Amino acid sequence: MKSRFLFLIGALAFAGAIIAAENFKPLFNGKNLDGWHNVNCGPKTWTVKDGMIHCTGKPIGELRTTRMYENFILEVE
Repeated sequence: MKSRFLFLIGALAFAGAIIAAENFKPLFNGKNLDGWHNVNCGPKTWTVKDGMIHCTGKPIGELRTTRMYENFILEVE
């Protein structure tokens, strides 16, 4: 009985992961800054090169998405 319960929990977790993966939408398209907003920076502070977002650091400012999000995964290198 216990093993069946654990199998059911595992199967439900796996199904949930598949559903979540199907609904995943990257915030950055790797080509340009569509969907992003430059805050308090010069227009050339944030650029896209080789599929990555680059920052000159001058002037100091921020880059944010144009929409608000929750429950996301952020991968930074």
